[in-house]
Amino acid sequence: MSDLLADMAADSQSSLSLPGDKSLDALSSIADSIVSADQTVKNLELQLKEAKQKLLKLTDEDLPSKMQEIGMTNFTLQDGSRVEIKETYGARISKDNEAAAFDWLRSRGEGDIIKNTVTVRFGKEKDNEAQALVEELRSKAWEPEQKQEVHASTLKAWVKERVEQGKELDMDLFSVWVGQRATITKAK
Repeated sequence: MSDLLADMAADSQSSLSLPGDKSLDALSSIADSIVSADQTVKNLELQLKEAKQKLLKLTDEDLPSKMQEIGMTNFTLQDGSRVEIKETYGARISKDNEAAAFDWLRSRGEGDIIKNTVTVRFGKEKDNEAQALVEELRSKAWEPEQKQEVHASTLKAWVKERVEQGKELDMDLFSVWVGQRATITKAK
């Protein structure tokens, strides 16, 4: 016990090894650099977002409307690049419309585009029950997990097909939009 007290007394009297001013200045400088780099990244992300919005306006509004105004659907630039206007489609199933949209799809025989995943979560101290259920499902060649969704690209392709074939489609339920987009194919 006295050895412990002696060690503690010696430790309390030894000088603490604190960093010097140069080390603290270096730390501060690095921290300032992090703050500056973080702000640079945020500014660049904002600039990128704005540039994408500007590009989308040019490709989806300005050029298609000007070409339509003068009666053109395509043309070739001096460098040989080809400019064309193509139909573009978009759709989205909102959370509020999800149940109705899935019912609509299933009632028309289109339910196969819905991905269905099943998941089971167990609370604490339910490890044995969880393992037993997993083993039972695996014995039947099932992998348990459930989530229903229609992948965005699947929905877009499905909407495009229905619109182009003139098939029934609830435009509001699926938040469908159809527009035109200018595309430029570079010359080889």
